[in-house]
Amino acid sequence: MRAELTGFPSIDKLWLKYYGEEVLHRPLPEGSMYDYLTSCNVDRMDEAALNYFGKKVTHRQMQEKIDACARALIAYGVRAGDAVSLCVLAMPEAVYLLYAINKIGAIANMLVMNATEAEIHDKLAVTESKVVITVDLALEKIVQASRETTVKHIIGVSLAESMPGVIGTLYKWKSKVKQENCVLFSEFLKAGQGKNVEYPEIKADAPAVIAYTGGTTGKAKGVLLSNRAANTIAFQYKYADKVLDFQNGERFLDIIPPFLAYGLFLGVHMALCTCLEDVLCPDPAPERLPKLFTKYRPNHLSGGPLHMEAMTKDKKIRGMNLSFAKTVAYGGDGMNQEWEDEMSKFLKSHQASYGLMKGYGMTEMAGPVCTSNHKFPVMLPFF
Repeated sequence: MRAELTGFPSIDKLWLKYYGEEVLHRPLPEGSMYDYLTSCNVDRMDEAALNYFGKKVTHRQMQEKIDACARALIAYGVRAGDAVSLCVLAMPEAVYLLYAINKIGAIANMLVMNATEAEIHDKLAVTESKVVITVDLALEKIVQASRETTVKHIIGVSLAESMPGVIGTLYKWKSKVKQENCVLFSEFLKAGQGKNVEYPEIKADAPAVIAYTGGTTGKAKGVLLSNRAANTIAFQYKYADKVLDFQNGERFLDIIPPFLAYGLFLGVHMALCTCLEDVLCPDPAPERLPKLFTKYRPNHLSGGPLHMEAMTKDKKIRGMNLSFAKTVAYGGDGMNQEWEDEMSKFLKSHQASYGLMKGYGMTEMAGPVCTSNHKFPVMLPFF
């Protein structure tokens, strides 16, 4: 007989119906985000992990880049427990740096790119960041925001760093990282060359990422998320085989910026831990999505309501058979039931495998359980 519902999700755990019995008794992943990433892909080292403007990066190549970044961070004085601030978009270097920071036991402080100089200044000051790594588009803002803080090193990385051929050449010609304001990413990597590094053992409950709330209830708040929180989110999606169908090598279109928890944990960590090819799109503008969707034909996609609407209004997509699109999910902003029904109707009428799926924001993905004495609340999943 089914127990009466209490109305408290942490007690009723209604989501367990999406998992098989074997999964429910499987232990949750231990260790760091980096540890879980590598364990999930140990047999896929020569398969594609990332896709950036059509240029693919294998897991082996990605691991090499992660190690290079980790050695460089240590050469710049970063140690376990330190906060390293990142102001980046969906680009390969963002992925390398995230896992490199994690591998050495430091904390990735994910700066929101459209925040004001004053807001960024506060986040740098509170986290006592000594190293900031920023995409070229935000360099001047970061330089100004870093004044009168503990920041010692600003490292600039161009969006063109990993772009292929002509695309990268044109971008570099139009936009250059100003060397006088920062250390170039290539110089940063040189600092770690030839160094032997011993990596610490990272516990599951160790802090991994600082993400920021949207500020809808006041000032944006920094939330410290553990390795366990990140890994459990990926684990949940990986094994929810009664509603999701992730197959090795399928494509995930990543259009949500990694400075948002939704984009970081689903668009990067979940996608890579479920053995998907992560197509990185640095421009999150909704009007960019239709072209990307028709070019890459992703099996899985997660975006915001405006991204979904842009798809339905595109003439080319309206004429396509979308049977390849197995997961089309939205999150971040809530929409009414009528809108959701219309979106599901559109997808089903175009032969998409499922209707529209609703994703979740940071506070829905993880339960507010404080477990440490850090200056930010630590959030762990309800799983």
